[in-house]
Amino acid sequence: MTKELTSLDKKDTAILAELELDSKQSYASIAKKVHLSKQTIRNRVNAMVRKGIITHYMTLVDTQKLGYTFYNALFQFRATPEKEQEILTYMHALPEVCWLVSTIGTWNALAAFLVKDVQNFHAALQKILDKYRENINQKELYIVINAHPCLKKYLHPTNENTTYYLGERKQTTLSQLDVRILKKIDQKPRMTSLELAQALEVSYETVKRHIEQMKESGVIRAFTIKTNPAMYGYEWHIVLLHTEPMTKQEQNQFVNYLKQHPAVVFATQTVGATDFTIDLHVKNQVEANKVINQLKERYPIKKAELLMITKEHKVTFVPPTLHA
Repeated sequence: MTKELTSLDKKDTAILAELELDSKQSYASIAKKVHLSKQTIRNRVNAMVRKGIITHYMTLVDTQKLGYTFYNALFQFRATPEKEQEILTYMHALPEVCWLVSTIGTWNALAAFLVKDVQNFHAALQKILDKYRENINQKELYIVINAHPCLKKYLHPTNENTTYYLGERKQTTLSQLDVRILKKIDQKPRMTSLELAQALEVSYETVKRHIEQMKESGVIRAFTIKTNPAMYGYEWHIVLLHTEPMTKQEQNQFVNYLKQHPAVVFATQTVGATDFTIDLHVKNQVEANKVINQLKERYPIKKAELLMITKEHKVTFVPPTLHA
């Protein structure tokens, strides 16, 4: 069932939905769709950024097509709050770390490393262990095979099955200009194509053509936003799922079910410490546990670990080490 947002009016909800679909569309374009003035859209968006409702503008890149893989690490700390913050700050500064969150549960933090191979991952992880071995009580590792970001169903009641696929194994070769464009829009996601052209000292038509080519090849899956669901009445939970052995057909059926579930906003298939992970936006832990029970009734779930994400420290899908 689709739920209304508790602290946003219908216009704010509609604006968030439009930005999640295409965060690079102009305010004028959004204004026509939600029947407000361009200036009103600008004011409302700025207010949602200021309040921490919109946290990031993001280019959703299929990193597998660029030869990169997500290696994720769960950390349980043995540290004071001050020391824990120091560790998180250190992780945040590592170029290999592309996603970093604090969590409540068995684990205190989850870091995603976006690297070319396991050697690169091990080297980055070892930097953390060398510096903070005494403060890390336990760790577990897993590799992301594919990922499925989903539109938030409470924002898109008529587009509930819209998802993006990340995990295409056919590698794409980028030009130097492609890389420069990706890095520039990762730094300033709301830049228009004209502003990009001026910053990169190329023509507007050239920038537009290269962006369209990266979208057509599947390198760029979407321009979107990240939000802080706690600011409008939702909790963000991640569930680590351990399953019985499943056939490929059973795995695909399971992933399709996850993508269509009203509470799921992200689903990944993994190998290592867990078999699947799902991100949930729910009202409370009772609702999260209800989702887990629904999964156990339908599929061979051996174990489900529930973590609540309390803060997202870093997120990017453009590897800083990317080059042509």
